[in-house]
Amino acid sequence: MIQNHKELTARTFVDVHAIQEELDQVRWGLHADGAGSEAAQHAAAEARASVCNLIAVVGNEPELGAISSVLDRLSITNPSRTLILLAQHTREADKLEAEVSAQERTESGHRVTTERVVLHAHGEPARHLASLAAPLLIPDLPVVLWWPGRPEFDSPLFNDLCELADRLIVDTDEGFDETDLTRLLEVARRTTARASLDRLRNEGLISRQSGRGSIVLQPKVEQPVNQLASFSEDMRTRGLRASYATFSAAEADVPDEAAEALNVPHTTKVFSIRRLLLADDEPIGMSQSWLAPWVLAGGRTPTPEELDAGSLYVWLADFCGARIAGAKEFIEAAIADAAMARRLDLAPGSPLLVARRRSYAENRNPIEYAVMHYRADRYRFSIDLTRR
Repeated sequence: MIQNHKELTARTFVDVHAIQEELDQVRWGLHADGAGSEAAQHAAAEARASVCNLIAVVGNEPELGAISSVLDRLSITNPSRTLILLAQHTREADKLEAEVSAQERTESGHRVTTERVVLHAHGEPARHLASLAAPLLIPDLPVVLWWPGRPEFDSPLFNDLCELADRLIVDTDEGFDETDLTRLLEVARRTTARASLDRLRNEGLISRQSGRGSIVLQPKVEQPVNQLASFSEDMRTRGLRASYATFSAAEADVPDEAAEALNVPHTTKVFSIRRLLLADDEPIGMSQSWLAPWVLAGGRTPTPEELDAGSLYVWLADFCGARIAGAKEFIEAAIADAAMARRLDLAPGSPLLVARRRSYAENRNPIEYAVMHYRADRYRFSIDLTRR
C-alpha cells in the first residue's frame, strides 16, 4: 500500500557526464563533492528498488505526456531506472537536453526511490542516442526496450537499442509481414545469446560494463576464515603478486569503533593507514587501519614508500617488534558508494565484502584495527565446518 509520494529532484542538463553525476547524487544521497555521510548512503541503499532499466522511445513531444503517464503507473509495481528517448532527426540544429528526476514513495513502511532521465536530441546527437544512453544504465540489471507502435526495423537507433536490450516490447503487430516477423526473430536470437551471457554473469565468470561489453573475470581469491595472514602472504600462497598503493599514512583522529578496539580514549590521535590492495595489478580491496599507540612508541612510523613495498605485518615485526599472534574478525556485506566504486573500478552499488579485524599480540594487547572492503566478484571467504 502506498502511503505517500513526492518528487525528489528535477533538473535539466546538456552534458552526459553531468547527467551521470546527478544520477549518482540522487541515487546515493551524495553531496556535490561526491561525498556523503554513511547514514545517508545507507538510507539511499535501503531506498533503492530498481528491478530493471527501462528505455522508452518517443516519436514526438505530444507523445511524451502520454508515455510518461503510463510509466508513472508502471513504476508503482516495477520500479526502474527509466530513460525516455526523444529523437528528432529531421531538425538540423544539434541539440542534447536532459531532465533528471527522481521520485520517492513509502510503500508498506519501506522507502522506494526511482529515477528517470528524459533525453531530447536533435541532429547529430539524435543519431547517437543509444551510445549516450548506455553509460546511464544501472549495471547488472536487465534492460527492457519499449518501442511504442510499429518497430522501425531500418532505423539505426532501433538496431543500436536492440543491442543494448535484453527484452523488446512492441505495442502492435498491425501490418506485420513475413519479413517483419523474420526481423523480430533475429532480435529474439540476440536476446537468447544474451541470456547465455547472463548465466555466466550470475555465476561470477563475466561482468557486463556499459561501453565495454562483457568482461571475463579472474577467478575469485579464496580466504579461509580460520587462517590469519597478511594480504601479501595470502596472495603469495595463491600464486598472485600482491602490491599496494598508499593513499595516506599519518596521525589522524580515531573513529569510535577503532578507539574501542584499541582501548584508547576517543580523543586520541593514532597512526592511520589507507591503502589500495592489488592482485596482479588489479584492484581487489581497500584497507584502512589504525595502529595502537604503544606499537609506535619508539617514534618510528612507516613511510608510504615502505607501505607500498610490502606487508605491514612484516614491517611491524621488523621495526617495532610487534608480532601479531591472533585476531578477531567480523565479516559483513555492503555496497560500494561512488567513492569506493571509483577506487575499486566498480559501478556504484556493486556488492562488497567488509572485514573488520582487531589484531593483538601474544599478551592480548591490541596492535591494529583494520577495515577492509573487498570486491565481492574477486574475493570470498571460506570456512571448514565439522559436526560435533
